[in-house]
Amino acid sequence: MPSWVITILLSVATTAVTGLFVLPRLEARNRRIQAGHIARDRLATAVLSLLASTARLQVMPVPPEGTETMRARLTGERTRWLEQIDEATRTLVDTMEQSTLGFPSAMRLRDLAVGFVGHARMVWISERPEEDRVRIVGELAALVQGIFFAAWWRGGRRLKLMSDLLALLQRLENGDA
Repeated sequence: MPSWVITILLSVATTAVTGLFVLPRLEARNRRIQAGHIARDRLATAVLSLLASTARLQVMPVPPEGTETMRARLTGERTRWLEQIDEATRTLVDTMEQSTLGFPSAMRLRDLAVGFVGHARMVWISERPEEDRVRIVGELAALVQGIFFAAWWRGGRRLKLMSDLLALLQRLENGDA
């Protein structure tokens, strides 16, 4: 048999084996990787929503000297921002298995992500005063933003933020925050 025929048969066999056995596994892996990226994007969106809403609430109080119309409009806006925080923390808890459990357990990243999600929601539904809830959720979100979504070259800063988040989570568990 000529060598060119052997080369063609070998190429066809390699293509068939690759198409039957390798490509389906790669496609399944690709879907899992894409699902992980989508879940992390959802987490990032929720964290940014928390940061923005808590910042708005902290810098825009309802002024007592304003007109009745202005106070009513600002109160409506504040109510909407409070609802955004409620929705973001609810979404974080509802999608925790996709968005946080995909983080590696090395360096306790998974524990930090799960702790953030649980504590953010528990603080938000607690009986604390509104300004305390807004402040604590904003602090939690800022720390998580710096840990999980900051530039990779900020490693030293990330380690400090991780210790700050661990300390804040511990204070929340002890009831000190």
